[in-house]
Amino acid sequence: METILTHSVETPQPLVSTVIPAYNEARRLPQTLARVDAYFQTQAYASEILVVDDGSSDDTARAVELFMQEHPRVKLIRNDHRGKGYTVRTGMLAARGHIVLFSDADLSTPIEELEKLMPWFERGYDIVIGSREGLGAQRIKEPFYRHIMGRVFNLIVQTLTVRGIQDTQCGFKAFRDEVARDVFARMQLYGDNAKPVRGGMVTAFDVEVLFIGHKSGYRIKEVPVQWRYGAETKVNPWKDSFRNFRDVLMVRWNDARGLYHAPLTALRRTAQFFLFLARIRVAFGRGMFLAVAQRVVRRLDFARRRVPRKFFDGARAQLLAQCFGCDGVGEQCRNAARERVRIA
Repeated sequence: METILTHSVETPQPLVSTVIPAYNEARRLPQTLARVDAYFQTQAYASEILVVDDGSSDDTARAVELFMQEHPRVKLIRNDHRGKGYTVRTGMLAARGHIVLFSDADLSTPIEELEKLMPWFERGYDIVIGSREGLGAQRIKEPFYRHIMGRVFNLIVQTLTVRGIQDTQCGFKAFRDEVARDVFARMQLYGDNAKPVRGGMVTAFDVEVLFIGHKSGYRIKEVPVQWRYGAETKVNPWKDSFRNFRDVLMVRWNDARGLYHAPLTALRRTAQFFLFLARIRVAFGRGMFLAVAQRVVRRLDFARRRVPRKFFDGARAQLLAQCFGCDGVGEQCRNAARERVRIA
């Protein structure tokens, strides 16, 4: 079934989009939406709430449609049943907000905890995630064995994929819009080719998302939050632990195959640097300009060894053209560049 986006009333571009993945949540989703909507009514900024129905077999979609009739900031996306990772990805790519948050349907982390995440974007972070670890975090009614299993899994994650993050699995993560589009579009485990599944399925898609973000150089901040264990959780500790471990191994395998390269992100940053070079030339003259340009060309040469050549030839050619007045291609131009910039 093709993904269907149902709009209620079009709203101004929001500052914050909240994505709520839902699978067979008809009973508790109205209460969740009421609480989230009430919270954003108290905020001075525009917002939207996107519920992504993961092919529910109950009346989840109908419950959202009824709520939408009187709450214009709520929208519904309907998917085939492909699991939480694919469902979250669908919502994150459809969101219009400058900051995009995804939150579990049971609000195990209260929506009010968003206030702890938002200030970190003003400090230059690209991804800000809620954490059940660290000073100030609260774990409420969590069984002891679940906590131990979580710490063992995190040890595996830090050893194999993402170092320095104490809790990759808390379902409360926020992203700058351009970062969300970049990272989620590059998901491999639960991306466009995700297969239909049966029943509720908990995965380690969070690990893949954070791995891609870290590999791309995005700044990630982990913020302690309140989290309450839900008695109606869909997590199967043993079955899901095996699947999550498999996902972590697959992330490493995909990385070894070069599936997580970010050439377009690198080119964007190179293009932004052209403006910086121009300012240096105006302020300090051609000598300083060439010195800085030398470092940039070397970085592009190094990056080209790690990423397919075609993605960097264009950026390198533009830089050489700006430095030396040539078209950036051909042996004559390259020789001139080496002589003037003294590329080793």
